[in-house]
Amino acid sequence: MRRDGFVFEFPGRDLCLVNLTHFQTPLDAVAMSRVALEARSEIDRVMAFLRGEFPQAFGGARIQSVGQPGVRQTRGIAALRTLSTAQVRSGERLPDAIGRCAWPIEFHGREEGVHWETFGDEHITWIPLGAMVARDLRNLVAAGRCVDAEPFALGAIRVIGPCMAMGAAAAAAAFLGDDLHALDVAKVQALVADNLERRDPGPAA
Repeated sequence: MRRDGFVFEFPGRDLCLVNLTHFQTPLDAVAMSRVALEARSEIDRVMAFLRGEFPQAFGGARIQSVGQPGVRQTRGIAALRTLSTAQVRSGERLPDAIGRCAWPIEFHGREEGVHWETFGDEHITWIPLGAMVARDLRNLVAAGRCVDAEPFALGAIRVIGPCMAMGAAAAAAAFLGDDLHALDVAKVQALVADNLERRDPGPAA
């Protein structure tokens, strides 16, 4: 079914993550169990392909763990701000930014493959607090894949690192008061300053 995919290597660990499969996720529990079994057969075929085509890298490879079926996305909130794809592509730093990331646009909108849109080494996507705070409720904040963002924009911020940053910002916002529409954004940003400003030194030359 998939016509493309990707492999993440973990340097120095003799380990990689392979994302070359695709299957629908039914909401019925029995059907989901059936799909999980079918998925394992698909994974066996992928491993046979990798061992045959890339024997030096995968000839002795073994499967350590297999992902389970799950709903990738359901609903998001209507927030004070919608993060746009244009803002992700431009790297615009919004005044209410609470986190940043450097993930490409990764959009799983077709069975045949993933839409990848990569950026330069210095590119940063800034995540705004306004996309996390509900528009019509003054005491509701969301994080992760439930925030208000255009589909491609969400595809750049819904991976683990940015979700952790959003979770920290959501906790900071809730700590500062019940009326999230009246928050002092600068105080939230001060509590998550590492997510905005921290610069760790790179590896030694």
